[in-house]
Amino acid sequence: MNRRFLYIFNPDHDLALANNNANYMPSAPARRLSEDLALLPVWYAGDES
Repeated sequence: MNRRFLYIFNPDHDLALANNNANYMPSAPARRLSEDLALLPVWYAGDES
């Protein structure tokens, strides 16, 4: 059986939960962090992903 893995990278999630607002918009530094680290899963996800 060929198993595939899905890695979800969502660094804003904890900030959204702490904000407790349905219309949460991450701050500029949080958005920049998310953009800067967007390729991070490439290194920790294996070839089987």
